[in-house]
Amino acid sequence: MTDAPHAGPPPVPPAVERPPGATSLQPAPQTHGEPVPMAFTGTEQEFARIWFVNLALTILTLGIYAAWGKVRTRRYLYGHTRLGGEGFEYHAKPLALLKGYLISGAFFAAYALAGNSYPVLSAVLLLIGAGLMPWVLWLSLRFNAQNTGYLGLRLRFRGSLQRSYRVNLWGALAAGLSFGIMIPLFQHRRRRYAWSGLSFGDQPVLFGASAKRFYTAGALASVWFLLGFLGIGFLVNAFEEAGLISVNDQGEWVDRDAGSSDLLLAAIAPIALVALALGQAAWTAGTHNAVFRKLGVGPDVAFDARLSTFRLMWRYLQNNFLLLVTLGLAYPWTRVATWRLLVESISVRGVENLARAAAAPPDAISALGDAASSAFDLDLGL
Repeated sequence: MTDAPHAGPPPVPPAVERPPGATSLQPAPQTHGEPVPMAFTGTEQEFARIWFVNLALTILTLGIYAAWGKVRTRRYLYGHTRLGGEGFEYHAKPLALLKGYLISGAFFAAYALAGNSYPVLSAVLLLIGAGLMPWVLWLSLRFNAQNTGYLGLRLRFRGSLQRSYRVNLWGALAAGLSFGIMIPLFQHRRRRYAWSGLSFGDQPVLFGASAKRFYTAGALASVWFLLGFLGIGFLVNAFEEAGLISVNDQGEWVDRDAGSSDLLLAAIAPIALVALALGQAAWTAGTHNAVFRKLGVGPDVAFDARLSTFRLMWRYLQNNFLLLVTLGLAYPWTRVATWRLLVESISVRGVENLARAAAAPPDAISALGDAASSAFDLDLGL
């Protein structure tokens, strides 16, 4: 889980990783009974009060309060995310997060300071950071699972560290070397690793989403981005034809009339924001539905999702506009509105079977992974 504005669906009860070495996707369980929709009972006004207090105290304490702010934020969002009348729980301690923030912050500060004066040291730190990232992500998944609860039971993450390196390091390299062609496959593998490693009591999560659905979502997102680029290109050409600007051999804009470049940038901005919102919505809705329509907990609990791509597109357009005109101060409202839309698109069959899961003893897991993944703004899309 992350606290990114476009963060994926909230925590939902999952389960144990399939046996080591198993690679085939598991089919979602077939359960009977009426689906129970998830609900979000929080309000934008309540969350705004929490967010502004967190922001003020974080500034006044030079960032120290950020750990307490994150815990308050997650407890509010999780507690108001309800399934069958029961809210989710977040149990992390702020001091544990603060230690992780200090460690990851020290590493990031060392890299930033070495950037200009010691390029060799900077390169070494970059390589060390890349090598540690799968480990950090693995710690983050374990920490978040252990500190997320439902019906009094904590989740657990049993995915292996070796598999984290295979998925997050070698998978990222393959995606980059393929010039982006393998990015949907990489994202699919990351989701599969994250979900199939979870456990809710003694019940395993069954992850059945196919990579094909991720490629479909990626293709639709690419179409919107491409249309945005074409619109920007058409606008630049129109300004050239009107004699307002010219483009030199280096591809730079040169004003023929004073202020023409500024006017062009002002015209491009809404096109870029719209293309970004539509492309992001196509990707998020496509992958969200693909995952939850093939997700289950053990043999008797099955999830479903009916997230409308167009509703999410409209939500993202509103978010971008509000954040732009308020210089970011509308974030609490956009965060809650997006969270509610994602949560309430999910329904569950067999909710009553979740109470039968046996409790498993918690592990002692460091908060470093969760703090570091937040510091580097890593979003697993959960």
